[in-house]
Amino acid sequence: PRRRPGSGEVMTKPRYAAMVSRLPRLAVFEARGVAETLEVAIRKARLPWPTAFNKVAGSAGVDVARIGPKRVLIIASAELEDSLAVRLEKAFSAAVAADFAMLSDSYVSFSIGGADAEQILRQGAPLDLSPKAFPPGSIAGTELWATTAIIARLPGLELTFRVLVDASYAGYIENWLAFANGLPSSSKPGTMLRPPGSLKP
Repeated sequence: PRRRPGSGEVMTKPRYAAMVSRLPRLAVFEARGVAETLEVAIRKARLPWPTAFNKVAGSAGVDVARIGPKRVLIIASAELEDSLAVRLEKAFSAAVAADFAMLSDSYVSFSIGGADAEQILRQGAPLDLSPKAFPPGSIAGTELWATTAIIARLPGLELTFRVLVDASYAGYIENWLAFANGLPSSSKPGTMLRPPGSLKP
């Protein structure tokens, strides 16, 4: 339990109807190149191709996200990492204007789910994350508490967001997510020593 800054209220419960959790390690691949070449290679790997930029297409446990015209993320459970690597290697072997890399260890993922999930993220992200502006299947790169992040509203799960951040900032973001939900935030590797609410301008 802790006291809300500036009040005598002891906080022991989340401020919002939302659940924040750090996800197990995911398989993450990034591909870059000419849009047409990327599409050919992704389809050759027997993966779904999103219909538009900033959209996610999922199939058989693999999500493919188009982050702009020249960047694609492929995300799946860690168990699929080796098989995906083989498929992508074959698919991109003949691609002259595109290539891919495995970045699984470079990212940490969080799930923010529940009726008030948007209320937590809007405290740190400048995006309009409402269902109308950011419907299920949407994904975008943005800032989250002044760090680079990728936020997705998962297809078919209107109330669930997935956030990918650089692994070196994972503790920092985890600290902020906890604080934004009114919960005690403890010091994590690579984070500030004091919780965000104790910092003075």
